[in-house]
Amino acid sequence: MVVCCFTPPWSAYSTPALSFIATKPYPDMLWLHMLFNKALSYINSLGCLGIRFGLSNVNKVLGLLDNPEKNFRSVHIAGTNGKGSVAVMTGSILEEAGFKTGLYTSPHLIDLSERIKVNGRRISKRDVARLTGTVRNASGRLSLELTYFEFLTVVAFLYFALKEVDIVVLETGMGGRLDATNVIKNPLVSVITNIDYEHMDYLGNSLKSIAREKAGIIKKNGTVITATKDKEALEVIKDVCRKKDGKLFCAGRDLDTSISSVNNRFQEFDYQGISNNYKGLKIRLRGEHQVQNAALAVGAVEVLGLRNINVSETHIRKGLAGASWPGRLDFIKLNAGGKRIRVILDGAHNPSGIESLKEFLSGGSITYDDLILVFGALSDKDVQLMTSGIVPLADRVIAVSPQVKRALSRTTLKKEILKYKNTSDVFTARTVGEGVRKAVEMAFSNSLICVSGSLYVVGKAIEILECYETNRL
Repeated sequence: MVVCCFTPPWSAYSTPALSFIATKPYPDMLWLHMLFNKALSYINSLGCLGIRFGLSNVNKVLGLLDNPEKNFRSVHIAGTNGKGSVAVMTGSILEEAGFKTGLYTSPHLIDLSERIKVNGRRISKRDVARLTGTVRNASGRLSLELTYFEFLTVVAFLYFALKEVDIVVLETGMGGRLDATNVIKNPLVSVITNIDYEHMDYLGNSLKSIAREKAGIIKKNGTVITATKDKEALEVIKDVCRKKDGKLFCAGRDLDTSISSVNNRFQEFDYQGISNNYKGLKIRLRGEHQVQNAALAVGAVEVLGLRNINVSETHIRKGLAGASWPGRLDFIKLNAGGKRIRVILDGAHNPSGIESLKEFLSGGSITYDDLILVFGALSDKDVQLMTSGIVPLADRVIAVSPQVKRALSRTTLKKEILKYKNTSDVFTARTVGEGVRKAVEMAFSNSLICVSGSLYVVGKAIEILECYETNRL
């Protein structure tokens, strides 16, 4: 059980009194560490409840806490790929413009606190522990048990209200219509990045049905930006906008980009937008798809301008250039026993993401003589399409299995990989760490190690790579 100060419903406090929840000191750091670990253990235990679609339980708990989500404005992002990248770039621009900005993303790579940030700073252990107690008390009083994602969403909303943020940029966990984040009522702008096949057990087995779930974030009289290209999926989004009297802006029609240069540090591009054009915008994030994501972020900020929330060109430029998003075409050089090895980490976890990774690896911006792929995936992903997309590019492949319940076993994954590679070029490792170390041992002067297939795999790889002397590019 989490030992924590009992917090009555939100309505029982004014904001200064609520701040007491987060500022009253613990007796010592050891006590804080113990409470944090107990909170973390409880939150992780909720993973056994799986995924629950529906807003009822979240709404009830938030209601008991006097609806903290009503205390801030929001930018809401859904889609198959790129949600986190768009969220991070949008948040970075708003921070540069002087707004106190909350950021809610998922999943995390290493630490749960990565999911909840204010102006780039992660939620503290103290606040995780105390707000876990608050939310657990509230759900207990209602005899409800929230899922992992539902629980964290309530914690995040409490935290953002407690910190009195101006704007929260949040991405959906899955889908949109029945996603826990969709309890927010009137986002400043809704963004739908793209639509592709994913989570078909929950979202449906056609792009139309998946699009309809994601379009569920569109609100009455709302404004929507999308990069969706599939005609059927885009028609669904248009139809929902018509029915809800929403305004729709589409990438390729209302906003567009053209890449002018790419180097090891930045991609530079020109932007033609809703009301402004910008030349020579720069982003650190790699891959052509990230330029499209940057366009959605700038488009979202332009929509805020239509609502009299003005952001200057300087802030847009600085925000984009300063945004970083680890584990997404993340390029690292490491020194291992005198060998200088390059590693690229990319959390591509569906066919669309794998296609973007494939385009980057084969696009000529990075050269190598030998590609070693460390690959692991979850059992509910389209592993056949993922392996067919990336495995033929590799010279050697190491199949791993992330240490989560949904993981695909390395032996099952190896069978898929062997459809495209000779037995002598395919290996397995019991853990991600073992797989990464094996790849480092195999590598020679102009090898490139690529770690992909799941953010869970990439997160663990980052932890292991910290044991080496590394340099991020």
